[in-house]
Amino acid sequence: MQQLPSQLQPPTVAAPACHDELTGLTTRKVGEQQLAAQVDAAAEGDMVAVLHIDVDQLKEINYSLGMEMGDIYLQRIAQRVRRCLVDDEVVSRLGSDEILVVVPGVRRPEEVAAVVERLLDRVGQPIELAGQRYPPVAASVPASFPNTAARSMN
Repeated sequence: MQQLPSQLQPPTVAAPACHDELTGLTTRKVGEQQLAAQVDAAAEGDMVAVLHIDVDQLKEINYSLGMEMGDIYLQRIAQRVRRCLVDDEVVSRLGSDEILVVVPGVRRPEEVAAVVERLLDRVGQPIELAGQRYPPVAASVPASFPNTAARSMN
């Protein structure tokens, strides 16, 4: 059997990306898969905490300083979130200005509060861009399974 010239061979299909190119965080799809796996595991024992972070002022920065500065802003926030995580915690970029944090193995609601406080203390510090300081986090909504998240999974 003869080999086709390289220009006639069908293109190879790239594997789906597991990490967001800009931030290095896992993609929405990976985050949702890991969340589903952790929720399944939580049904058999410990809780899983879920934290949704809505990054504030990204649109304003993109509009006033340009997309490149908006990218830098988002990269710095992602870096801060990653630095806060321990081994089994998962962080994913859901969309342009949304980040999902999944914390498995939570035993008490107080642990969820501690995770929220730890993240917001570090991530909530203003970021300086073009001589101005921007506070990065607008809202953070925690949930836990099998408590509050059980309702949102339905």
